[in-house]
Amino acid sequence: MFFEGRLPGRPLVGSDGTGACPVSLGSWALWKRRNALIRKLSPSLLREEVMEADFTLDGRVAVVTGPAKGMGAEVTATLARAGADLVLAGRDLAPVEEVAERVRALGRRATVVRCDVTSPADVDALRAAALDAFGGRIDVLVNVAGGTGPLGRPAWETTPEEFDEILALNMKGCFLTMRSFLPTMIAGKYGKIVNV
Repeated sequence: MFFEGRLPGRPLVGSDGTGACPVSLGSWALWKRRNALIRKLSPSLLREEVMEADFTLDGRVAVVTGPAKGMGAEVTATLARAGADLVLAGRDLAPVEEVAERVRALGRRATVVRCDVTSPADVDALRAAALDAFGGRIDVLVNVAGGTGPLGRPAWETTPEEFDEILALNMKGCFLTMRSFLPTMIAGKYGKIVNV
C-alpha cells in the first residue's frame, strides 16, 4: 500500500514530475516507532541530532532571562552547546549561578546579572552589563522569565494586583527587554529574539 507524501525531514522528490514521493505505510510506521523509542529512551537525543546538524551560534552572544530552572535552564544549555557565550539574568542569583557553571563546563563563557525584567532600570543595566562583558555585542535574546500567578487557587480568587504582577512579568518583561536590546541588534545588523 502506498500514499503520496514525505517523511518529516526528508526532501520531497519524485521521478514522475509531480514532486511526490511514494512512501509505504510500513516505512512510515517504522519511522514513527523509531522516534517513539528514541524519545522514550533519551528525549534529548532527537533535539541534539538536529542541533548538531543544523544549529550553530559559534561566536554569538546570547542573553537569557529566567535561566534558573526548567525550560530556561534547558534553553541555556542548548545555546551553549550550539556555541554561544551567555549572559544569564534572573532575580535569584544562586540558581542562575549553578546554570552558569554548567555553561562554563561546556567551554562557553557565562556572566550572571541580577535583573527584574519588570524594571526598566534593571533591564537597561542588564543590557549595559552584557555589552561590557562581551565587547559590545548582543546577538540573541531569549525571554523565558515568566510566571503563572497564584497556583492552587481558582481565577476568581486572584486579586487584580496579582493579575497585574503576572501581566508585568509575562508581557511587560518581554517588551522592556526588546525595547532595550533592539537598538544594539539593529546597529550590529544582526539579532534574534525569542519570547517564550
